[in-house]
Amino acid sequence: MENIFYKKIYSHSDLYKALVLAVRSEKYLRLNHKKELVSPQFRERIMLAVTEVNGCQACSYAHTKFALEEGC
Repeated sequence: MENIFYKKIYSHSDLYKALVLAVRSEKYLRLNHKKELVSPQFRERIMLAVTEVNGCQACSYAHTKFALEEGC
């Protein structure tokens, strides 16, 4: 039996929505980073989990490197 993996194809409207949400949330991200509500180690663990789900090899490499630098 053949294993077939399907990846979601994103449209231009999906990209636009993501960019709008990113711009809206920027001030909250900066505030949370400034107050250090989430530790850098935990943040990189979250990034590694998301990267693994998305399956991007370049991002996986980069976030693994950042996690090691943070002491994970």
